[in-house]
Amino acid sequence: MSRSAGGFDFYEVDEMICTFPPAAAQEQARHLREHNPDIKSWQVEAFINHEHPTHETTRQGLREAQAFAQELAAALRQAYPKRDFILLRYGFGVIISFFQRTVGAPETNIAPTQPLEEVAYCDHCQEHRHYTISTHTDEEFPWAEWGACRTCDNEMLLRTWEVYEPVALLLGSSSDTEAERHNHALHRTRMRRFLD
Repeated sequence: MSRSAGGFDFYEVDEMICTFPPAAAQEQARHLREHNPDIKSWQVEAFINHEHPTHETTRQGLREAQAFAQELAAALRQAYPKRDFILLRYGFGVIISFFQRTVGAPETNIAPTQPLEEVAYCDHCQEHRHYTISTHTDEEFPWAEWGACRTCDNEMLLRTWEVYEPVALLLGSSSDTEAERHNHALHRTRMRRFLD
């Protein structure tokens, strides 16, 4: 069975909702499970559904990815109004995916655990460069860590958190409970404090 909404095509495959046709989705799922028998169903669904709306790891790239994420979230709600989904952003915030909300799957953002590398890619220089890390919290993208290139002084995206956001919260559903909205706002506040 398939449904279309907002320019997206969705397919129901082995209890998953996928953006790939059934044969391709099943082949990807089989390959993932062969190489990692312990992989969870939500992880399979998220991997199959990942999209690269941009490869530009800049503020503008994050904005383009954000716009794509909003369109995808709206399409999921339109196509499956009775199902709950989690939107996932990773890979410098420009890889977007989704999976069905399920027990045990993350719903809050995950901070990086490894220290930053000494150099990062500068989109302006088109090379890896040393940088000066920013000490300010980014209000637009609080889950992004920035620096300034020591060669050209342009802004550099150093890394991002893994961002997990319920579609209902992303779109501001009127059906969200006050507790859910409060917990989501509290998590954002904690994330800003962590980055500070």
